[in-house]
Amino acid sequence: MSFIRRHLILCIDDDATALQVRTLVLEHNGYSVLSASSATEGMALFRTHPVELVLLDHFLVDGCGTTVAAEMKRLKPDIPVIILSGAIELSDGVRAEDLFINKVEPTEVVLEKIATLLQRDRRIRKRRNQSASSS
Repeated sequence: MSFIRRHLILCIDDDATALQVRTLVLEHNGYSVLSASSATEGMALFRTHPVELVLLDHFLVDGCGTTVAAEMKRLKPDIPVIILSGAIELSDGVRAEDLFINKVEPTEVVLEKIATLLQRDRRIRKRRNQSASSS
């Protein structure tokens, strides 16, 4: 019997229906998912769990997604953060930490972008491990 490790994704959205749908879609596509309905709850989970990617709503009741993303990147700079928004694009001065995705993008596009970031992150970790072991 072999153990297949599933990527752990943290989803943060204060819209309960959107969070539930996103969680179900990710789980159906083989990911493990932690869900948070606020920036505060999301940061607590981010600090205490081995999250590999964050899917974060830009407009949260208790905070701005870009501010939360910046704090996450300060704590764990290697974890990809995807900011979701219903806006056409982020306003001037707002920076998506790894990627900005409009909420109207088809599910397949979002899943492809998640897979790409996770693959990129895996390659970066592998290179670091090889460099560290050869030193």
